[in-house]
Amino acid sequence: MVGAAWILSTLLACTNGAAPVPPEAYWPARASLVRDWTPPGHDVALSVGSRAIVVRLEKGGRVRLDFGRNGRFSVPLEVTDVVARASAIERGDATRGDDNFLGMIASRVWRTGPGVLPEPHRGLKHDRWFIAVFAAVDGKELAALAEIDWHGLLPEDAEVIVFGQGRHTDEALRLRLAGLGWWAPQVVAHNSAAITDTLFDPGFPLPRVTVFSRQGRVALDLAGSKASARLVERSLRRFFESLRDENPAS
Repeated sequence: MVGAAWILSTLLACTNGAAPVPPEAYWPARASLVRDWTPPGHDVALSVGSRAIVVRLEKGGRVRLDFGRNGRFSVPLEVTDVVARASAIERGDATRGDDNFLGMIASRVWRTGPGVLPEPHRGLKHDRWFIAVFAAVDGKELAALAEIDWHGLLPEDAEVIVFGQGRHTDEALRLRLAGLGWWAPQVVAHNSAAITDTLFDPGFPLPRVTVFSRQGRVALDLAGSKASARLVERSLRRFFESLRDENPAS
């Protein structure tokens, strides 16, 4: 069914002269530019053939790409080969590779608990949704979010992960979370800033709570005053309830 809908959307998009948006099931892990493209605010263009990691597809016919040392940008789909790669995956002529978001964080998330030393989190591969919490380690916002009843709020296939913001160590974040009584998995400190920059342009307000799918689709995004503990809990509850309504048998 997904494949048929994708083919139909591709035909319609080609008729209208727009780049079709591939379904999440066919998002490729990597992409290349099919023509030169100059990022907004830059004087030098990225040349045709420039390769990048696909972070996620976005609204408005764009895709966020990580070009490594050349930067991370939201790029128009039509200047990339994302659609062609997605079509090849749908036909079975290419493999998709790792799930985009899960592959980015899988080896960079540690878990701990009372009397348990920090260790790599091996269970993420079983999750469908990831609630990423971006907050200053010593900020009052992190303390407020820790008050949420995460265990009662999230389904079994969802995991909350803390991305500490600002300069900090793994131990500092671990002790902070322990002091709050919140044994949430945390992104390794020296990877947190880099992954955050890959996911979002700099300068966004804190805290930020974003729900990502395994592929990196943004299903819910709350930042700044919209990311208060009360609004986050209410929004997440509605989100997961809507999923249950769509799939009552799950």
